Amino acid sequence: AYNIFISHSWGYGDDYETLKGFLDESRLYWRNYSVPKNDPIHNARSQAALRSALAEKIRLASCVIVPAGVYCSYSDWIEEEIAFALEMDKPIIGVRLWGAERMSSLVQDNADVIVGWNKESVAKAVENYSI
Repeated sequence: AYNIFISHSWGYGDDYETLKGFLDESRLYWRNYSVPKNDPIHNARSQAALRSALAEKIRLASCVIVPAGVYCSYSDWIEEEIAFALEMDKPIIGVRLWGAERMSSLVQDNADVIVGWNKESVAKAVENYSI
């Protein structure tokens, strides 16, 4: 099974839901280590506790998937999650948003691979890059 952390901004939850759908529809057996808006980390009573909980989820992940929307460059938490992945040598899979002409330089500069916005590309990247 692949333990997958999907980094995302709660303000752009549709991207998260679409990526989750790609994985659910693929042939991959995977476990979701993400922190969706409908299932936040409740016991994190401080920024430090939340940071620690996120780091633990990423530590357990086989890879980190990041939708490469421009908004990623303005999200402190996505930047933090990418930093955790880099520190832990976790593969980062950037996913170019459907129809997007621009992409987050944060994702582009740190991803091990950038793939298209479709189920096959995401699933193949998970298979090829997960640890």
